[in-house]
Amino acid sequence: MRKGTVINLGQFKDAIAFLRKNWCILLLTFAFIIGLVFGSFLTKHNATVLKWAENYTRNYLELRINAGFWEIFLNSFMLSFGFLLVNSVLGTSVIGVSTVPIIIGFRGAVLGSLMTNVYGEYALKGIVINALAIVPTSVISVLFMIISAKEAMRLSACVIKITLPNSPPRNLSPAFSAFLKRTCVLLIPIILSAVIDAWGSAKAISFFDF
Repeated sequence: MRKGTVINLGQFKDAIAFLRKNWCILLLTFAFIIGLVFGSFLTKHNATVLKWAENYTRNYLELRINAGFWEIFLNSFMLSFGFLLVNSVLGTSVIGVSTVPIIIGFRGAVLGSLMTNVYGEYALKGIVINALAIVPTSVISVLFMIISAKEAMRLSACVIKITLPNSPPRNLSPAFSAFLKRTCVLLIPIILSAVIDAWGSAKAISFFDF
């Protein structure tokens, strides 16, 4: 009995340690999921959001059906890069800690709205489009967007610390340099995601008649 209690307490301590170490990733993942659900809900129950989702879906599909590789690649890359850039800029300010999760949630809402409308308009065909075209590229870009958001929140926390009253002087140059390097590295999977979108997603969608 005591042995079981010790094991349970050990597992509990491990869980607490895991939460403390990864709370930022968990928070950002939760924000994305909430955004995904919220975007899906609004698309079903709000006429204004539904109209926007219909236009966005139409543009999304038409681009991947009619445009060439580089046009699709550039469009996909700029979307992910735009979110990455906003997160990076916010990370250099004191408001980054509070606003970066909102940006991640907004990205989830856009994706949830798109996926819900694709399913609503095309039913079974929409499920296949979501599974083969939208989800694979979104998983890659969102995953590394969350990682970049974590780095932005970490830098923003450092900025907050030096603005507090009676805080000791601190050189943020190493933190800024490390943040910039990590952000540049994260461009690689975003480029990969755009390549998959321009080739794989467009190829998958081209099998359907609209």
